[in-house]
Amino acid sequence: MDAEVSTPACYRHPDRPTYLSCSSCGRPICGECSIEASVGQRCPHCVREQGTQQVVRAKGGRLSLRDYAPATWSIIVATVAAYLLGFIGVVTVGRFGMNPILVQQGEWWRLLTHALLHGGIFHIGFNMYALYILGPSLERGLGTARFVAAYVFSAVAGGVAVYYLANPASFAVGASGAIFGLFGLWFGTALASRGTPRGNAQFRSILSLLLINAAISLLPGISWQGHLGGFLAGVVTFVVARGDRDGRWSTVMLAALAVGLVVLTQTIPAV
Repeated sequence: MDAEVSTPACYRHPDRPTYLSCSSCGRPICGECSIEASVGQRCPHCVREQGTQQVVRAKGGRLSLRDYAPATWSIIVATVAAYLLGFIGVVTVGRFGMNPILVQQGEWWRLLTHALLHGGIFHIGFNMYALYILGPSLERGLGTARFVAAYVFSAVAGGVAVYYLANPASFAVGASGAIFGLFGLWFGTALASRGTPRGNAQFRSILSLLLINAAISLLPGISWQGHLGGFLAGVVTFVVARGDRDGRWSTVMLAALAVGLVVLTQTIPAV
């Protein structure tokens, strides 16, 4: 005999059934009580608690570059530096680009280093602008360590998708897989909060953006495989991060998933 399962009710409005819950404390909350966060949504109680925490700022009352999403800016600087070093032959596609055959021969680092390389000024400009737009808010919501783990995991997942799905002789470069990982994380957040007016609007916005980028991914010369792998990693990141409200184990989990994907390519050949 099946047990009857009742719908939880908002902790502030017991007469309102809801499937939303606070990403911080887990309390069930209705659409009126839901307050959007970078990952999931928060209840008024947690927002009040967090609002009483003291934030130490740089002199003059402004956030320093380090306080303002340090990982995002570090990734941008490292990627631009790698692009510039390419002009003098230090960082080249032949040495660090994603190529399934070379990865299969043991050069596993290409699964990650391809994210530092780009094919031109417009390529790197688009990806770094997207990172500049998406990165800071996601980093503040996840925390710097989890954000770095999520970015690396998405970049590696994009490389793994190229490894198994693309032409073995092809080379792929670009941070697009990692950027699509951020899209996937944002999509998961919007999907979970679509029961609120703001969440629903955010969901429609990211869905439209994803459809446009999916169409772009099908253009000649674009690695749709890397985009797909990165996006799926971003969705997985959302699930992992949401299940770890205080951030104690998800960073390690994401890092382990990235390492696991690398090991997969070294044990199961692409062809």
